[in-house]
Amino acid sequence: MKVRACFLVSLVAGCGLVQVNGKPLGGTSSSPPSSGASSPGQNASTEPASQPASNTPSASSPAAEPAAVSEAPGGKSLDDLGRPGAKRAAWTPVLQYKALSDRNDAYPALIVADELGDRLSQAGRLGLIEKCFERQPKDVSSAALWAACGADVEAFDFNAFGKELQKEGLSGDARKRLFDGAKETLAEAKAIGAAVTLAAKDDPGVASIVAMGQTARQEWQTFAAEHADQLAVLAKLQDLVREDKNGLAGDCIEETQPAMEKVARATKWRERDIPVDPSDVYVNQLPKTTDAFISVVAWGACLALTHKSGDAIYGSAMNTQYGYSQQQWRRYHRRGPRTLTVAKLYDDSFKPKFASRSLEMRNGIKEPRGNYSAERSGVQTPHDAIIAKLVKNGNETTIKFAKDKVMECVDWRDTNKVQSITTGGSIMYEKKCMKRQAVDNEYSDVVTSTAFTSGLGPGVQLTEQYSFPVVGMKGSKFVAALGVKL
Repeated sequence: MKVRACFLVSLVAGCGLVQVNGKPLGGTSSSPPSSGASSPGQNASTEPASQPASNTPSASSPAAEPAAVSEAPGGKSLDDLGRPGAKRAAWTPVLQYKALSDRNDAYPALIVADELGDRLSQAGRLGLIEKCFERQPKDVSSAALWAACGADVEAFDFNAFGKELQKEGLSGDARKRLFDGAKETLAEAKAIGAAVTLAAKDDPGVASIVAMGQTARQEWQTFAAEHADQLAVLAKLQDLVREDKNGLAGDCIEETQPAMEKVARATKWRERDIPVDPSDVYVNQLPKTTDAFISVVAWGACLALTHKSGDAIYGSAMNTQYGYSQQQWRRYHRRGPRTLTVAKLYDDSFKPKFASRSLEMRNGIKEPRGNYSAERSGVQTPHDAIIAKLVKNGNETTIKFAKDKVMECVDWRDTNKVQSITTGGSIMYEKKCMKRQAVDNEYSDVVTSTAFTSGLGPGVQLTEQYSFPVVGMKGSKFVAALGVKL
């Protein structure tokens, strides 16, 4: 990495502020700037995403100009700090940096940053900026990325960053390499932002993309303030899911079911008509709103903690892309200001009017690339059958299915027509069915959580996947969906 000329600076023992010629870099205040995801100077919450986070940079606290860090003997290297653990609430600033910068693509990094909420550190913010803008062109095609990540570039604070590095005991050499890398990263990101901003002056479509970032940040700030308790519960549950241990569900059903019931009962359910896992299909029928997204992810995390069959719904709620035939569709997250920006930009209702005929949202404007897979996901061939009875045994219920009749061949005969020849020389002949008749079709019992069977009973046609009762119908009427009685 190329190091630009800079003043001789040092990290002051006891406060960690970067100083230039004896004065703090970026201002004269003795109070250290905030390292949270909210505006500099705003206190960070002790619980992830439990307070509103606008990620809007403060006009009075611009990002400090980067400076080199004097080398000091001793201290830790990045490798000495290990790798980020399962609980994101326990990530230190530099572990946040490692977790975000190690992501394969930008979109997963946006999700992780939004999940960290107000706990996002300056080091974590640097990892996000690296991932957002690495190898991106300095032109209008990066407008969506700038809308999602530009506020983090403007809010980055080198003084707070230096304090974080010193607090974790990094060596002078490690700090210097991180500062030099940050200087290059911020310069590249600002160049992209300048190109997008210039294009926005002449193209109303590009201007509307840039403006959507601010709109989404304000919308998320309002939502987070009104749903602080729900977001705190969600962050807690997701950390528990990542620990992948039994017995951690607690009272999550009571905490998450009311919001999920409200969303499920407002959904216009329709029968699955495409060959995709039913958990994916029915989760995607929920409204494309922030409230619906947060509700189903929290409910899915609770389901996964309650019983292994709940993994199917949590996976579908968290996964960002599925496919069927030759079509693809992405389930955009609405977990914070960055992912909400992307969701709003690529919603069918957003139709910017570009001055250039060659520009359009899905061909010419680069969206943050990459898929995101849940920590736990249930995969199994689904089936549909009529419930005969439910046998409850405490926290678990066995679902027994009624027999039905299917036509099957009961008499197969070999023909003289060769079907194939094995590598060993054996000849396989085609077979012909000589007789078909109706036979009983029996389905194996399914064992699931009793909490998931609300709305189910004898005579209900159940669509089951990974032992989870995805939807239940009586005739053409849905009576249960995603574990909720309708």
